[in-house]
Amino acid sequence: MLWQREMITGAYQPIWLRTVSAGGRGWAVAFASARRYKRYAGRLPEEQVVQTLATARGQAGSCAAYLFDTAAHLEALGIRDPALWRVRDRVKQLIDGAA
Repeated sequence: MLWQREMITGAYQPIWLRTVSAGGRGWAVAFASARRYKRYAGRLPEEQVVQTLATARGQAGSCAAYLFDTAAHLEALGIRDPALWRVRDRVKQLIDGAA
């Protein structure tokens, strides 16, 4: 199901990554942005990323909800991503401030 959802538009390319978690070392497939995809935006300033994630919505729901869900699942698996946590926290602050 994940493969069908992420690979349908050509926006992503699957890549294998080495992982380290509380459960040990292993491998995981990740979906990386395909730089040749027509909508690839390249590196954006973090402020623009935060603003977009806080306000954008797709067919499956809000980008913020996807971000929060992803961060929560990674944390539950013992996978730490300080940059993702920082963006998550900034998006939450922006949304909470707008409410």
